[in-house]
Amino acid sequence: MSTQAGGSANLYGVSYQMLWSLLEASELVVESFDLRPSGMDQAAGWLVVEPSGGGGDVQVFKRGQAVVQQLKAKSDGGTWSFRSFVEEVLPDLYRAADRYPDATYQLVTEGRMGLWEDAKEFLEYFGKSGPLPDDTNALDLLDDNKPVKFAGSLENEKPEDGKPTSKVLFTQIVNVLKQHAPANAESDDTIQRKLWRLLGHLDYQWKQGLEEVRDKLRQRISASVNLQEFTDEKLDAMLGRLQSLAAKGEHRIDALKFWRDSGLRGIPLSRWDLIRAEAELNVAKRTQDRGYRNSEDVRPQWFEGVLGSWHDGSKPFLVLAGESGQGKTWFLASLAEYLVKDVPCVFFPAPQSGDITREQAEKVLGNEVIGLDLAIPFGNLAQRVKDAGSELPNPWLYIFIDGIRSIEQARSVYSAFGSVDGIRVAFTAPSSAAKLAIEDTFDRAIPVAVPDFSLAEAKRYVADDDFYRWEKLDPEIRSTIRRPLLANLFVKLGKDGYLPKHEYELYDAYFQRRILNPLKVSQPFAEGCFTKLGLAAWDVQSYTWSSLSTVEAGLRVEDVLNLVGLGWLVEDLDGSYRVWHDRLLSWLMAWSLTMELCAGNRDAATTASELIRLFRTHRLPADRIRDYVALDLFWLLANHGTQGLSVLDGIFAVIEEDWMLVQELYSENLPTLGRSIVPLLVRRLDRAGGVNRWLIIQSISKGLAKIPGSETEPALLDLLDHESDETRNAASSVFRMRPTATALPKLWQRYLFAISMEEEERDSRGENVRDWWVEGLTHRQALYRCGPLDGDWIEQTISDLCIQGEPLACLTGIVPRLGDGMQRWQRVKSSLRNRLVDQERTAFTDNIFAWRDAEEIDWLYDEIRSTKHFRAPLALRALTRIDLDQAFARLADLGSDLIRSSRQWVVRPLAALSKESLRARIAEMMINAPEQQWEYVVAVQDQPSVLSLDSFESLLDDLVTRMRGGAP
Repeated sequence: MSTQAGGSANLYGVSYQMLWSLLEASELVVESFDLRPSGMDQAAGWLVVEPSGGGGDVQVFKRGQAVVQQLKAKSDGGTWSFRSFVEEVLPDLYRAADRYPDATYQLVTEGRMGLWEDAKEFLEYFGKSGPLPDDTNALDLLDDNKPVKFAGSLENEKPEDGKPTSKVLFTQIVNVLKQHAPANAESDDTIQRKLWRLLGHLDYQWKQGLEEVRDKLRQRISASVNLQEFTDEKLDAMLGRLQSLAAKGEHRIDALKFWRDSGLRGIPLSRWDLIRAEAELNVAKRTQDRGYRNSEDVRPQWFEGVLGSWHDGSKPFLVLAGESGQGKTWFLASLAEYLVKDVPCVFFPAPQSGDITREQAEKVLGNEVIGLDLAIPFGNLAQRVKDAGSELPNPWLYIFIDGIRSIEQARSVYSAFGSVDGIRVAFTAPSSAAKLAIEDTFDRAIPVAVPDFSLAEAKRYVADDDFYRWEKLDPEIRSTIRRPLLANLFVKLGKDGYLPKHEYELYDAYFQRRILNPLKVSQPFAEGCFTKLGLAAWDVQSYTWSSLSTVEAGLRVEDVLNLVGLGWLVEDLDGSYRVWHDRLLSWLMAWSLTMELCAGNRDAATTASELIRLFRTHRLPADRIRDYVALDLFWLLANHGTQGLSVLDGIFAVIEEDWMLVQELYSENLPTLGRSIVPLLVRRLDRAGGVNRWLIIQSISKGLAKIPGSETEPALLDLLDHESDETRNAASSVFRMRPTATALPKLWQRYLFAISMEEEERDSRGENVRDWWVEGLTHRQALYRCGPLDGDWIEQTISDLCIQGEPLACLTGIVPRLGDGMQRWQRVKSSLRNRLVDQERTAFTDNIFAWRDAEEIDWLYDEIRSTKHFRAPLALRALTRIDLDQAFARLADLGSDLIRSSRQWVVRPLAALSKESLRARIAEMMINAPEQQWEYVVAVQDQPSVLSLDSFESLLDDLVTRMRGGAP
């Protein structure tokens, strides 16, 4: 079979040559990514089309190796005879033997090998035998006995001459070469040596049909174009460019540059493995931009055991929920860096406001990872990858979104990705938003609560697991730095030798010492610059900051670079700048407001109205990054001297008009600010007024009780002498909720004064009896909580007390609460026995009960006969702990009314101790006093099983009699 002839053959051959050359270029491009995962800038190989002086039609150079290719179109796909191969192919390949002695020499053709298997084995001998030694003649190493069979002949031998041996055949090939340059001017030895080397590097590419080559090219280009329908148009354009270059003669064509100049800049979709490798680099860069450092992560494998249903797709959404600073970003980043080792991942921050869209993730994958000009929609991407010949895993893509701020944004995630097969999505969100958003997924989301550091993790992060360094830290510090962000700031401040204890002290010290002060060295107006940036984020809602915004704030280029170097600012991919953590952005905004408010440049009442909005359930989307501004501002103002407190008064005068916010702020939020906020709380307690006065006082009391006592006690003790009874009661309530021994003398003094005033008002029929009674009760409750903290003071005061009655009963009632009360009771009871009268005697009985004091059993017998102030039931209860039989025997002494009204003190414990004995005693009492049997039934209504069958029948008989109208 012969090749085509004529003009059409030339055109066909040129088309074949261009297609094959372009296919080789595409191979070089793909292999360039193997050289380096981020291979967009890696030099690929190159090729030379129509090399001058011959030496193949195409020369390909890759990884330091040359391949000389002779292209032979054969549209009918016919066979190549051995003679045609030797005469039409080898002479042209031979022309490159000097220039590229170590090249691979290759025939590329549409045709097939003819009947020359023996000849092929002959040619393969040269590759197996290795290089020809310098002192050896080639013919001496070749066989001269065994014929090499192939169809036809090289020198028109007659059939009777037989087939040539290896030695003869080699000589015949040399003779063919000598008919062409450059062999026609070379010695036989030179030709033999060059031919030996050429045949040793010989290769064939049979059956490479033009249409098959075109199809391969289409698949390659399709894997790299933005829109699949442009594949043929792109192929034709590339062929035209390549032919224009080839027409100029020998021309080096850089494969990657040619590919990129043709608009094909991305990793081919056929190489999903390379896309994963590029994604790994992209994820590492993006997580680093978000502040993640894998080498510093003390909990990198947090996700072990929690991802099963996420991987298998039954729950395709993973929600990492927590508060600001708990390490949500690090949780997300560590998971992304782990999974991207097997499957492509995209990692990006949520926008400050607005929905999460599928296009945002498609842009990261398409533009940044794959390198396309236009991102491919996820709905089409999977199919295109399959069309490109690559198998996709399941899942084939993980998406990580950091910093979802609202329920609306979370819902938009579900809407964007819920219908795409093979994709898993993980995102971080505040606990409040995550909880509500998860409810919308119909059980398709896995919630993961991001915790603070455990003590072990905090020790590892802060002290590098050094026990002695950790133990040297104040316990309060160790507790504070369990919040990962605070631990980070603590480590940075520790380098300065400064170790603040409280959360807000850490924020302040970090900003002042590590950011503001260093910037002042080169920028004397740093405070003003920061104020403008913070106010831009607060007022104008301009965040992140463009380069123009930083200039408008007064920062020079070197200042911005300085702040980037200090770690305060991070440059995003779009060239804008942001504070490295949103929690610190809140601090900056609060600091800026503090500067403005204290300078008189901003109205406190207006600011208060803006702050109130932050506490509303339904807020503007932009308010999500302002969550912590209010509390940061309150702390900063509270630490800004009298001027700051004055501003706070103005703010809280407005806030206190909102009764719902008053409760939340005073009792829950402000106590978290620690000792710094105590002066404000005391001032507001002192100045409470308006319709919400009582609520303000109660809420502040609850708040003060949550702040460590050493920071509030002096102010609270002073408030016990306040002119307002509500304020005095509030201070006393704090001591009740958070008892301390140091308050006992003052509380006792106020208690005595209150009950004396109550008595005086009662005697004079004054209007304030109830007020003084309430205050006395409030102080007494506080004494009951504080008293157990100082048994010596209780015992000494009992001994020193000259009056009897309620005060003595109060102190006596505290003795059972003392840890060593038994011993103290034995020392004081003789002095108490005759000093307690009427209802105060119950305090004595309580001690007998508490200490099971059998010495005082006669006291109990006397009390059981009393009909006043529930003294009898309490005495019987005490008797059950000392002599149970006597308790049952004296039960009837109480009478049915007292038994009924005090059944929880009397019947319940007796039933628990001996239900049979109680059943018998109740039956006996009902027989002895049939007129009271129904009162006894009421008395045991909570214990119906203590009624005997006889008692029940007696009750039924009585009921029947009553129903018939008989006498009860």
